[in-house]
Amino acid sequence: MPSLPARLVNAGNAFLSEAHRIGPFSLQSEGSLNEYSRLIRASLNCFFVILDRYSKTLSPAAEAQICYRVSQILFKETASVELASEYCLRGLRLCARTESLYPLEVRLQLLNFQTQYYSSGPGARKSALLYLNTLISLVAPSSPNLSVFLNFTKYRYFGMTFSNDQCLDMLKQMADKLESQLDSGNFALYHLIRVCEIQRMLSLSRPRENVKSVFNSLVYQEEIHKESIAKLPVQLRAITLLLDLLISVQEDDFDESKLKISRIDSFIKQCRKEGSQWGLKCKFEIDLIFKSPFQRGEASLPLELNWLSFREFTSLAYFYCGISYLVKSWDGKHRTEKLFAHCHKALDAERKEFQWTVSANDLESKQLRMCFLSLLMNSYEMLASLGTMDCSGINKDQISLFSTRPVLAQFVDDYDNCRFSSQELVIYHPLISLLFYIWAVYYQKNGNFQLAKYYYLKIRKLYSPVPNELSMEQFFNDPVFTSFLQSSLGLEGTLFEAKGVHAQLYLLSSINILSLNLYDIYRLKMKKVEEKDLFYVEYMNNLMECMKLKDLLISELSNIFPSAESDKLLKVTILCFQYAAEPTNGSIRDDFKKIPEELLNAACFTAPLMSSMIYFIQGKCYTNEKTKPELENLNAKIQLFTSSFRQALKLTPEGSGVNIIGYLASKEIYSIMHAYRNYFDQTQVDIVKQNMSRMKNLIN
Repeated sequence: MPSLPARLVNAGNAFLSEAHRIGPFSLQSEGSLNEYSRLIRASLNCFFVILDRYSKTLSPAAEAQICYRVSQILFKETASVELASEYCLRGLRLCARTESLYPLEVRLQLLNFQTQYYSSGPGARKSALLYLNTLISLVAPSSPNLSVFLNFTKYRYFGMTFSNDQCLDMLKQMADKLESQLDSGNFALYHLIRVCEIQRMLSLSRPRENVKSVFNSLVYQEEIHKESIAKLPVQLRAITLLLDLLISVQEDDFDESKLKISRIDSFIKQCRKEGSQWGLKCKFEIDLIFKSPFQRGEASLPLELNWLSFREFTSLAYFYCGISYLVKSWDGKHRTEKLFAHCHKALDAERKEFQWTVSANDLESKQLRMCFLSLLMNSYEMLASLGTMDCSGINKDQISLFSTRPVLAQFVDDYDNCRFSSQELVIYHPLISLLFYIWAVYYQKNGNFQLAKYYYLKIRKLYSPVPNELSMEQFFNDPVFTSFLQSSLGLEGTLFEAKGVHAQLYLLSSINILSLNLYDIYRLKMKKVEEKDLFYVEYMNNLMECMKLKDLLISELSNIFPSAESDKLLKVTILCFQYAAEPTNGSIRDDFKKIPEELLNAACFTAPLMSSMIYFIQGKCYTNEKTKPELENLNAKIQLFTSSFRQALKLTPEGSGVNIIGYLASKEIYSIMHAYRNYFDQTQVDIVKQNMSRMKNLIN
């Protein structure tokens, strides 16, 4: 390359580096943003001058490389995606003349696909898909790594348009294809695809044993390819550790979660000790090795991946650990809040440090991601506090409920008053269902059951597989592009989310609605309205609506069983509500007799309310064994109700509040003892009666 064009290249790169150096400050003021934009324009002008004035003096390789550089800057730093595509096409025409430029041609093709995908023109996404399919069809059979990568690109950009099963099949086929020929040139890609497969399985609530099988396959390959792993960015190891923790968190396995968080602790200390280059960087690079159809040997395709900084990773790890303790918020030890305090501290420190080199767009994405994580942590902290909060007699509106969480109060106020940009709305949209759930739980505990049902039903609509007024399509003009933008920032992407009973908030809302629905049915039946009464028609309509909703919910929850076999706590939860809806159903009563002891022990440790319900129902379902004396059968039944009573006291110690299950259990014990007074000491009967009376007084 002649000396003047070479100097212009150096100047263009220098202007770009200077822009990225001041990038962290570019959003602080209009002047800083203008200076950033000026440097980007100066960088582009250097390359434009080369292509306009000196193209005849350049080799095809040099000119194509500069076209690629210009396209990159236009695509990443400006809104000129159409112009970026023009320079991509110019570079591709140059590469087509020389077979040795095939590796650069592949990079230009991928960038051209991205510019088409981001284009605002009509049918842009469809055109981009057709273009990508063409690229896939042109890959030579001798380049399986490149073929898999292009198909993985198709999944990343268009996976939200496929069914859940299709997505999982795509990921499995790609990973299996690479696994049969793993080496240092494709291991990083294999790792990423397996991770996506496992994340997808967890999101869709697939059986835990299947998830573990795929994860163990990944760990096994890491073990036998240690040399390849050693050459890869440390972030890939971090991803594996984080995923391992997440699997245990979703299983409510506290011992395993503690073990895995200690492994992450050791990993964090090791990274600090060894002076990892990770630090504040949110990006890392991997190389994909593939065979060129025109040359001997192999070519390299450098891939830049957006992930987390070191502090963000640390914060996310402790966030998952805090989530694992959320189900034990009833014990008042505030483990979730303590762990989240470390997360908030790490994020605050991250916000204050601006030493990293980054573009303005990357900075904005990072800030949005950290704001989202902060809001998410505050939301789960609110849920944890609701676990121990006495809401009776307290009436708060949606914003005043968050008086102890000003971040959430401000978010709701900004959302209601349309203060968010379109990009912020894209990122924050997934939080809405979680806020609905918080309000629903609060109003349910508060006794405002109608308002609780209102929010639970909204959640069901948000996650419904049937299109409705709350579907994502009603919020965004281009749901596919919106989901991609969400996933590119580390979120799941709304169209990627599980729907119906496979979505956790939908499932939890359905269970809670069923409990309220059964109460409504009980309350209506207690009225004993007769046909001659004035409000009989209205009464029957209300009762029929409640019965119809009950049947729908029971049907939905029953159909989840095949995928819930490995989630034992979920299975017994559903069983409890099935019994409440149909207490005379023989098969349900039989199922309660088959609940294994280890599951009951796990429930006692994790969810005393659930274990109290299980013991209570087992007591109600108990049938006398003919081979045992009558007293032994009575004692066995009393023991079940006693266990129910003790578990209920864990959640609500005697005298600390309303304990309906504790009252019902003591009532059953008293009924048995009173009916068979000849077997029991009167003093015992009187003590049980006193306990029952004290609990009844609290209810009244």
